[in-house]
Amino acid sequence: MKSFSKENLGINMYFHKCLLIPFCVLLGITVTVQAQTQKIEDINVEENIATFHSSPFVQGKKPSDLIVKKDILKLRSATLGNALSNQPGIHSNAYGGGASRPVIRAQEGVRIKILNNNMDVIDASVISPDHVVAADTLLSSQVEILRGTPTLLYASASPAGVINVIDNSVPTEVPTKGYEGEAIVRYNTNNHEKVGTIGTTFALGKNIALRFEGLKRHAENYKVPSMKINGADTTTMPDTYNKSQVASLGLSYISEKAMLGVAYRDRRDKYGIPGHNHEFDTCAEHFMTWEKYWLGPYPHLMEDEDVIGFPHFDRCRRVHFHDGVLHEPGKPVNFENYSSGPWIDMHTKKWDVRGELKNPFAGIEKINLSYTYSNYFHDEKDPGVQNELTKNFDELINYGHPTANFSHKGHNARLEFHHKPVDGLKGVFGMQYQTLDSIAQVPYLPTDQLNAWLSGVNLSKADPRHLLPPHKLKQISFFGLEQLRVGNVLLSAGFRYERQHIDIDYNEEILKRHKEAFKHTKPVAFEHKDPDYSAYEEHALSMSLGMIWDINDYLSLAGTISHNERLPSPMELYFHGKHLATHTFEHGNKNLKPEESNNFELGFSFYSDHWEANLSAYINNFENYIFNEDIASDETLYMRRFAQSKARIFGLEGSISYRFNDNHKLTVMGDVVDGKLSGFSDFIGAKIFGPEYECYDEEWDEWTTCWDLLGINKVERPDRKPPRLPPARLGLRWESKNNNGWAFSVDYMHVFDQNKISISTLADRSHRDDISTPEDEGLVKYEVRELPTKGYDLLGVGVQYEKKFGDKTLTVDLRGDNLLNQNVRIHNSALPYVSQMGRNFSLNLGLRF
Repeated sequence: MKSFSKENLGINMYFHKCLLIPFCVLLGITVTVQAQTQKIEDINVEENIATFHSSPFVQGKKPSDLIVKKDILKLRSATLGNALSNQPGIHSNAYGGGASRPVIRAQEGVRIKILNNNMDVIDASVISPDHVVAADTLLSSQVEILRGTPTLLYASASPAGVINVIDNSVPTEVPTKGYEGEAIVRYNTNNHEKVGTIGTTFALGKNIALRFEGLKRHAENYKVPSMKINGADTTTMPDTYNKSQVASLGLSYISEKAMLGVAYRDRRDKYGIPGHNHEFDTCAEHFMTWEKYWLGPYPHLMEDEDVIGFPHFDRCRRVHFHDGVLHEPGKPVNFENYSSGPWIDMHTKKWDVRGELKNPFAGIEKINLSYTYSNYFHDEKDPGVQNELTKNFDELINYGHPTANFSHKGHNARLEFHHKPVDGLKGVFGMQYQTLDSIAQVPYLPTDQLNAWLSGVNLSKADPRHLLPPHKLKQISFFGLEQLRVGNVLLSAGFRYERQHIDIDYNEEILKRHKEAFKHTKPVAFEHKDPDYSAYEEHALSMSLGMIWDINDYLSLAGTISHNERLPSPMELYFHGKHLATHTFEHGNKNLKPEESNNFELGFSFYSDHWEANLSAYINNFENYIFNEDIASDETLYMRRFAQSKARIFGLEGSISYRFNDNHKLTVMGDVVDGKLSGFSDFIGAKIFGPEYECYDEEWDEWTTCWDLLGINKVERPDRKPPRLPPARLGLRWESKNNNGWAFSVDYMHVFDQNKISISTLADRSHRDDISTPEDEGLVKYEVRELPTKGYDLLGVGVQYEKKFGDKTLTVDLRGDNLLNQNVRIHNSALPYVSQMGRNFSLNLGLRF
C-alpha cells in the first residue's frame, strides 16, 4: 500500500478536495450522453473537417488537440514517432529505420498511452525504444493527439497526451456504391524504400461490410551526410534497414440500431538495431552482490543494500584486430562495414472486436463494446563479428540465433455507456479490464547447449536467464467523463481508477536447489530474511477538471487542472540484465512507489478571417517521478537503474498562422520544454576523526589517546535535468494551392543545441567504513554525464497534384526532406550519437476509388 509523509498527505488531500467538489457537482446529476460525431479543425493544408474519435463530445476542442490526417501521414515516416515529430510539442525517440516512439512534452514510454481505434496497443514498445509500435500509420486514416480531461477515458498516467491511431480494419460503414478503397505506392531515394499499401471495403448486401488491408515495405540502410568507419569516410548508416508486411481482414454487420465487427491482423517486421559496438560484446557488469540464494535465479528481488559500493564494467574488449587492422576503443557505434549488427524479428497476431448498440434502454443513448487480443513475439539476434580473420567456432554456429526474446500475450476489454443529456449534462462512463502475460529471456545458444552436453549438464533444469521474469499483469479500471455548458463556458470533469495486480511465476524447485547449495557454501546468507514472493498490488486514482471559455466568436481560453497517479510498470520494477539495443545494462527497482503528479495547462486560441493562433503553456509537478538513472558509463555503454525523485516539467508550444487568402498561408510554430529533478538523498559515509593526540581521561585518571570528531563523510546530490530533455525548436511553414489541383509547401525547422544535460552525482562507497583521518577519501564523488547534442536545420519542400476521374481521385506527391543534408542527431533518442537520415526525395502515388 501507499505511504505518505504528513506534509505530502496534507497537500494531496487538499488537492483531491479541490478537484472532487466540482466533480461531484457535475456527476451528481443523473448520468447520460448524446453521442455525436466530434468535429475538429484539420491541420492539413485543406480546411477539411475531421471526426475526432478519441472524444465523445462534439464540443471541447482544446488548442493542443490535434489530428494528423492520411494526406500528411502517407508522406511521413512509417514509424509512429517520426511520423508525428513535426507537430508542436511532439518529438521522436527515433531508433534507426525500424522503430520510433513519440515523446510528448518530455514524456515517453508508459506515460504516453498509444491506442489503436480507442484500444490499447499491446506490444513491447513501452519496454524499449527499439521495439516498434504495433500500429500502422501508413494504413491509418488519421492519428489523433488528445490532451486534458478526456485522456482519463484511456489512461491515468497521460497528462502529456494520448495518441490514437485510427484505421478502418473493422469497417463501420457499408459502401453505398458497393465498394471503396485506396491504394498507395511510395519510393524514397535515400534508403531505396519501396512501400505499397491497399485498403478496400466491399458491401456484402445491405448490412454487411468486408474490409481488407495490406502493407509491404522494404528499405535498405539509409544515407547520412558523412561519418567515419574505422577512419574511412562513408555515407551509409549500418543496420538501419527495415522490412515489414501487414495483412488485415475485417467483417462487420451494420444497421441503424447496432453494429458488430471483427478483424484479424498479422504483422511481421525485420529491422536492424543501429549503434551496436562489438567492442562491448564481452562486457560484464559488477553491479550487485550475490550473498542471498534467491538472487541467482531472480536478481530482480535485490534491495538497495545488495548494490555494490562502486558499480563498474569488466571484461570489455578494448583493443582488437579485424581484417588485419588494429581497432582502437572508443568507437561510439558499430561502424564496422565488414560485420552486420544485431537485428529484430517481430511477429504479432491480433484480433479486434467492436460493437455498438443504440438506445438499448431508458437513459442510455448507446453502449460501445471493444475487445482486443494480441499475441506479440520478437527475437533480438546478434550475429557477432563475422569475417575471415576473426570468426570462430562459437560465432559461426550461433549466427542467426536469438540472444534475447520478448513475448506478450494480452486481452483487453472495454465497455462504455453514453448517457442521454440531462439539463445540458453529457457524459460517458465505463470500465476496462486487461490481462498481459509477459516474459523476456536470454535463451541458451547452440554453443551453450553443446558445452552443457559435453559436461553432462541438463539445461532444462538450469537457472532461468530472465530479463523480465514470467509474470501476469491484471488491471481493472473504472472511468467517467462529464461535460456541461454554462453560458460561454464549457466545463468538463473526469476520473479514472485503476487497480493493478502483478503475479510472478517463481520456480520453487530452482529456489529450493539454490537454498540447499547455499547451506554448504555460504551459510552467512541465511542471516537474511527470505524475500516477499507475493504478488504486487496497487491502485491509482486520477481526476481532472477542464474549462473552455469562449470569450467571443474569435477568442477562447482553455484550462486544465489534474491530479494523475501512475503505477510502476513491470519493466521499471523487474527488468535486470544486458539490454543490447540501448547499449546498456538496466535494472528495475521492485520498491518503486506509485508516481503522482499535479498538472496545470492553459491554452489560447484565436481564429479570424486572416489570423489563427493556438498556444499552450503547461507545468507538471511530480512526486516519486520514475526515471532510469545513469549509475556508470564507459564511453557509450551505460549502467542504469530505475529510481525516483521529485520532478518539475514545464514548457510552451504553439503555432501562429496568417492566411493571405483562401490559397496561401504562412505559419510560425515552435516548442520549448525544461525541467529539473530534485529531492535526492545525500550519500552518507562514516564519521571523520582528526589526528591522534594525547589527552587526560579524568574518569580513569590516566593519559590516553584521543581523536576529535570532525564530521560525517557525505556526498551531496544536487538537482539535475531530466534525462534526454528535448531541445527547443522554431519553424516556418508556407502552404499554397490553386483551383487546378496543385498544392505546394515549404517547411523549415531550426532545432537548437541541447546542452541541458542530465548529470548523475554518485559516490564510490567501496571504502566508506575505512575512514580514520581527514586525509582518507572515504566516499568518492563521481559523475555520469549525458551527451550534449548540436542543433541542426531541416528544410523540406513538397508538391502535390490531385485529379478526379469520376468517383476516383488520383494524387501525385513529390517531396524533398532534409534538403540541406544536415547531420541530424536527436538528443531525446536512446542513441543520440546515431545520425538520422540525410537528404531524401520521395515520390508518392495514391488512388482513391
